[in-house]
Amino acid sequence: MTLTDRVAEICHAHAGREGALLPILHAVQVEFAHVPAAALPTVAKALGVTVAEVQGVVSFYHDFRSAPPGRHVLKICRAEACQAMGGA
Repeated sequence: MTLTDRVAEICHAHAGREGALLPILHAVQVEFAHVPAAALPTVAKALGVTVAEVQGVVSFYHDFRSAPPGRHVLKICRAEACQAMGGA
């Protein structure tokens, strides 16, 4: 099964769901460990939006990765809420 076929299946599974873009992108990332650029046209076509709109969402949310993750993923939070919980 090709990447495009698998992404189309994921889109079909979320068809008709309001606000389906984020759940689709999350499912794609779970499947491939990132959101491949090759998946964007399939997602855009399934939702009737432009590739630029899908790319905009992927680039806006910091939890979406456009490349496979490294061996170790380090997240640093410098927000007040994290500092209040003992973060440095």
